[in-house]
Amino acid sequence: MNVSYVISSLMVGGAERLLVNVINNIPLEHRVQVILFKEPAPLVDAIVRPEVELVRLNSASYFSWAAISKLVRSVRAFRPDVVHTHMNSSNLIIRMLRPLLSGGMILVNQYHGLSLWKSKALTWFDRSSAFLVDRVICCSS
Repeated sequence: MNVSYVISSLMVGGAERLLVNVINNIPLEHRVQVILFKEPAPLVDAIVRPEVELVRLNSASYFSWAAISKLVRSVRAFRPDVVHTHMNSSNLIIRMLRPLLSGGMILVNQYHGLSLWKSKALTWFDRSSAFLVDRVICCSS
């Protein structure tokens, strides 16, 4: 199975550490791709699993056409069975790009804290695009 993980950054935080632990422990018969929007990424060095395809978008903005183009090309080339996103920005961006990505993939969005900081507009957008996701994981309140 090919699994593509998409995350905003690999700074030192709970969501990032959780992802690194998952990557390091996924069975070796699965191919793994990690797509990283922003730098710096100090936790990249904590990925010890062999043969992880790391895609660095080096994006200053989630709405960079260059980054979006590279993301779409990378996912298409990898042909994932599962795309697993972490954190709000990655979740929503991949939802919107889903029609451009590999057909037949399963999309999993993971939420790391459903905080009160989310605006009403972001909450509305999240809810109205939920039909584009196959599974949702919430790992904190």
